[in-house]
Amino acid sequence: LELMGKEWAKDLVHVAYGMVSLEDGSMSTRKGKVVYLEDVIQKCVQKAHDIIAEKNPSLENKEEIARTVGVGAVIFGALYNNKIKDVTFSYDKVLNFEGETSCYVQYTCARANSVLEKGGRGGTYSVGEVVPQEFELVKKLADFPSTLHDALEKYEPCFVARYAVDLSQLFNKFYFDCSILNAGDENTRNFRLALTQATLVTLTNALRLLGIGVPEKM
Repeated sequence: LELMGKEWAKDLVHVAYGMVSLEDGSMSTRKGKVVYLEDVIQKCVQKAHDIIAEKNPSLENKEEIARTVGVGAVIFGALYNNKIKDVTFSYDKVLNFEGETSCYVQYTCARANSVLEKGGRGGTYSVGEVVPQEFELVKKLADFPSTLHDALEKYEPCFVARYAVDLSQLFNKFYFDCSILNAGDENTRNFRLALTQATLVTLTNALRLLGIGVPEKM
């Protein structure tokens, strides 16, 4: 590019990436074993549609949501590991709604969105004594800027992907352990709704930075 006279070539950085294999072995052009990304995406979208249809038969816009989930699964599966690490791509693994996947993060976003639809955005609150689940969630939310900085400095999108999974796990623990909509008093309710809103915004930003969409319902 420099020889072609492209001045912006000096600003480019080569980012190496490891080998991606399928569960039944590595791809090999010499053996005529080629798998196209388009085919992988289409298969993930179809599998996502089947899973969603089984989990939530009455869900509207299944096709659109399945595409968002399926495409996101491929992207997240490629970016979750260290970029120079060889990985084996598994359809079942990347579409595991309870694993370290974009599906899990997207489902967490849908859960948070559902809470906010029922409870509203909450009102004012004062922060007093907090329970451990709230404290850990607040700490993790505060780590997002430094996580982005490290990912940028080291060209490692896996930092953002792993952060999204960790935050989702903490939010889900908070969700199951702490009553949000039926909190004991209005101040606590508003505080927990604010935590839910902050989590939804942060997870949405994390996924979008990775090029992954966020369905409102799943």
